[in-house]
Amino acid sequence: MKGTQVGAYRVLQRIGDGGMGAVWLAEHTVAQRSRCCTQSNSSNSDLVTRFFNEARAATTVNDPGIAQIFDFGRHSDGSTAEKG
Repeated sequence: MKGTQVGAYRVLQRIGDGGMGAVWLAEHTVAQRSRCCTQSNSSNSDLVTRFFNEARAATTVNDPGIAQIFDFGRHSDGSTAEKG
């Protein structure tokens, strides 16, 4: 995935793995701001639904101790992603 363009983001490097998938560092190519992205390659519809539900819930929280979600969706390869 390194070097891949995902929407307005260019994936720079893998940071680690989380409970729902991989965590990547990406840069918004226009704003030139770095963001963390998570990616889930699950084909399990229950996990994908949970991923989207958690992303929607996180967008409603505004707290300095919780990562802010800016965008989430599906990649052309079928994986899901959120950017925070």
